[in-house]
Amino acid sequence: MSKYKDHDFLFKQLSKIAPEGLVQLTFPDLCEWLDLSESIMVTEGINDMAHMHNQLFYDTVLLCPPKGNTDEGNSNSVFVVHIEFQSYRQGEYHDKFAQRMFQYFCRLYGLYGDYFPYKREYKEYKGNKVEYIPLAILSDRCPVNTPDEFVLGSVEGELPFVSQYHYRKKHLKDFEWRETLLQRADNLAAIALVGKMKHHEEERPLMKYQSFYMLYSVHDPVESTKEVILAFIDEYLELNDEEEEVFEQHLINLMDSDDPLGGRIMEEYNGFKTKWGRMEAVNETKNHIVSLVAAILDGYTEEQVRHELNTELAHIDYKNREEVFQAITSQIKTLRSINEVREAMGNVFNFAW
Repeated sequence: MSKYKDHDFLFKQLSKIAPEGLVQLTFPDLCEWLDLSESIMVTEGINDMAHMHNQLFYDTVLLCPPKGNTDEGNSNSVFVVHIEFQSYRQGEYHDKFAQRMFQYFCRLYGLYGDYFPYKREYKEYKGNKVEYIPLAILSDRCPVNTPDEFVLGSVEGELPFVSQYHYRKKHLKDFEWRETLLQRADNLAAIALVGKMKHHEEERPLMKYQSFYMLYSVHDPVESTKEVILAFIDEYLELNDEEEEVFEQHLINLMDSDDPLGGRIMEEYNGFKTKWGRMEAVNETKNHIVSLVAAILDGYTEEQVRHELNTELAHIDYKNREEVFQAITSQIKTLRSINEVREAMGNVFNFAW
């Protein structure tokens, strides 16, 4: 069973820790224009407003200044970069993806307009020309023919007015895993997403091993960043028992070699095996709570419940997961609002609401 029911959550975490690497991997030409090292993530604030108006949530929205080497015409610009991660292969959610991208743009334009309005927290951009960059990153489950435009009106009809909205897309299946990992080992996003790239099934144990090795030999990131990348590796390169044996043999061979990283990587792997097992239990608890609350509260989707209870869900850990779940299930027939759910969970954490 997947540890991460909300796959978008992983991508959002990746865009937080490695926005420059993510864009550089999928749309490298944009890095000539965008100073992603100075980007500001504004997704949470926009999604707070979206919930108030019962609208779709964004995956990632960044405010980016232009790079210093851009032409003078862009020196007083600010780029609004919207990145949407699409992993559905069929059904209405996929069929209306282009329409959703257009709706997302309309809301962003309504928020920022042609010239950046005064906002206290981003006052340095006041009056700057706003440039919109809508991007779609498609997982290996999406059809190759996923559209990159939304057409308003019928191109086959007699009406002379047809509007077309375009956005850029990149399919992760366009990348060959071995070549990408070797050439872009310095890019954390490439290591995280290798499991979604083109590969043969028998290569999966080697892909996981190479991802581990590149993570520690090239980056050796801080703990929080490492956990996000390892979560991607674990989720998208989940191995069966036979494949896991092949993967572990790669680690044993590394330990038997003269590579000084051998012992460290094996130690880290064993530690994270335990952590992943606990993480699976915690995330299953979170998913059960979200599903239960969405089922009993009218007008709430699971996505909205997850957003509303973001603080409470973040405090669920391996030790208190059963107590929190019991607090919800014991009161499930009496909970009538999201605030009552918050209070029930908050009592476990000694929160004051």
